[in-house]
Amino acid sequence: MARAPSDERATSPATGVAVMFVLAVLIAAAVGVGAFTNNEEVTATVQVAATDGGATVLWTDQGTANYIEVTTGNALGNTTITEVGGTAELPKDVGRTGETTLVVRAVNNESDRVIEEQDVELR
Repeated sequence: MARAPSDERATSPATGVAVMFVLAVLIAAAVGVGAFTNNEEVTATVQVAATDGGATVLWTDQGTANYIEVTTGNALGNTTITEVGGTAELPKDVGRTGETTLVVRAVNNESDRVIEEQDVELR
């Protein structure tokens, strides 16, 4: 049997399988990234008032949040607001004296986002 010229030979079956496998992995990765990427931004509105050495956070507009987390960097000052109109009271004695960073985070079932960060004087 005569050999075909080199430009007319077929690729081996192993090369074809490898190329198909790579294509399947790339397509699966692209579909997975599209399916699992959450582009929804969590929104909510709060008011923060620092008075008499303590702080109060009031949840005023729900937006897309299910609840609000309020943290101070100290477990004694961490709290959750579960409904619009609810407040979080951070007393003077949350365990830290001086300037404290108060972080307010809006959370829904899929993601969370810091919506307010403020330094307050807790005495």
